[in-house]
Amino acid sequence: MLVLIALFFSSEAGAYWKDSDWNVGFNQTCDGNPEWAEQNGNKFLRFSLENGRIGGCSSDNQERNSAPYWERSLVEHDLSKDKYLVTFDARFYKGFVGERETFMQIHGYTSGKSCKPLLMFKFGNADGGINLHTVPYLSMTRHADPDVKQADYATKIGPIKELIDIWQRAKLELNLKTNPEKVSLFWNGKKEIDNMEFTNPSCSTPRIDFGIYRPGNDSKDYPNKTSIFDVDKIQIQRLDD
Repeated sequence: MLVLIALFFSSEAGAYWKDSDWNVGFNQTCDGNPEWAEQNGNKFLRFSLENGRIGGCSSDNQERNSAPYWERSLVEHDLSKDKYLVTFDARFYKGFVGERETFMQIHGYTSGKSCKPLLMFKFGNADGGINLHTVPYLSMTRHADPDVKQADYATKIGPIKELIDIWQRAKLELNLKTNPEKVSLFWNGKKEIDNMEFTNPSCSTPRIDFGIYRPGNDSKDYPNKTSIFDVDKIQIQRLDD
């Protein structure tokens, strides 16, 4: 039986999240409001999103990218332009049957203003599988980079019915020193992505985000379903050349 051992901390800026089996901590993104949960003596971080829960970032309450608003519950950890090995356990406890539901991002950030995400790990509603997508820096964005090209989905893991309520083990090899940057992904020990290229514009300092981010839905007949995502055992190691 799942027992919540602590409901969310304050939603004010400065909330900080770190477990004893993590080697790094995470700051809250806007009003991320995750909560600690425990099962069989193991503590982990849980993110929940219900229909209509608009995120706390200034852009979330705006119509953009074909959505009337955006729903968000995230935490973040800053990176530098180095090589990293990132490992974590992930569980999609409920939901993830909607459109473009993201559970992890590599984001670009600069001077208190956000660039667009560099990599988005998300579910597609066509087959319910996980897709890795690079996000282009279009000319309309604040930090345009005309050299960044749109990439196709690189992998599909799933469908969600094969993943739901089962802990998954993920390993990410992230090289932010090269140009273009490269990422490899292992899922439950199987290499799903091998040195996929992407670009981190010079404007941005990279960071890693965990949690749920998805488009809002104002349909009364087909509202977003509640999604719950758990993450644990996060290890981020900087690698030598």
